[in-house]
Amino acid sequence: TQEIKGWFKHVNSQMHSVMDNTRAGLVTALDEYMLDQGSFGISGIYVSEDDTDLSCPIRYTAWNIKSMCVDEGTDGLIDTVFVEVEMTIRNAVKEYGLENLGARTQKAFIDGNLEDKIKILHVIEPRLDRNPKKYGVKDMPIASIHIEIGSRKIIKESGFEEMPVFVGRFIKVLGE
Repeated sequence: TQEIKGWFKHVNSQMHSVMDNTRAGLVTALDEYMLDQGSFGISGIYVSEDDTDLSCPIRYTAWNIKSMCVDEGTDGLIDTVFVEVEMTIRNAVKEYGLENLGARTQKAFIDGNLEDKIKILHVIEPRLDRNPKKYGVKDMPIASIHIEIGSRKIIKESGFEEMPVFVGRFIKVLGE
């Protein structure tokens, strides 16, 4: 029907404007992704949502194998990604909230050491202990857990309906 055609035209237009937005970082992520594919044979693109910026609700970030560990499910597809991210305390407070960070990081922030860096481990894996009949981020099929490495504190736990990291491999030895 014309109504359905109109809806798909609108959706295509919206997706094009989001993906073409320079602040979304798709072109940069694809470029970095392909450079690592050629060099190391494996890399990924992480797609994150930003509910606070409606003009650019999606961000693309290339992840390389130097900071990422992956594992396959029984089907041979990558279903688990661990990535280590380094960020300034200022950005960590903005991202996670001061109250969620470890005691040392909170003290560093209060002392004004905003440019000091901390490491965050972002774990993305199938959630085995979920209740599929419940709704909410802790019952989604894919778990997303952020851990401040220095304090070993979980600073954010949420989830995804589907894997948010697309990992490609050019070369893979059988069983690797």
